[in-house]
Amino acid sequence: KSEVKFSKAGEGHRLNEQSSTPRSAEPKPRPPPSARQTSDGGTAARAAAEAAQQRLQQQTSWQQSGAS
Repeated sequence: KSEVKFSKAGEGHRLNEQSSTPRSAEPKPRPPPSARQTSDGGTAARAAAEAAQQRLQQQTSWQQSGAS
């Protein structure tokens, strides 16, 4: 498996060799996410946040009623 990963990594180089072409230190810019991924992800994240808030409210009300 590791050989497959290394073959996909591209051409290697030795650390003690002089580089003939200087590489830029800047990473490649990521392509913008598609609109579908953004809208679906936002909806799912919102639903997850609401569910978490409901669980916290239920837990808080249960603790308060149990403490009385």
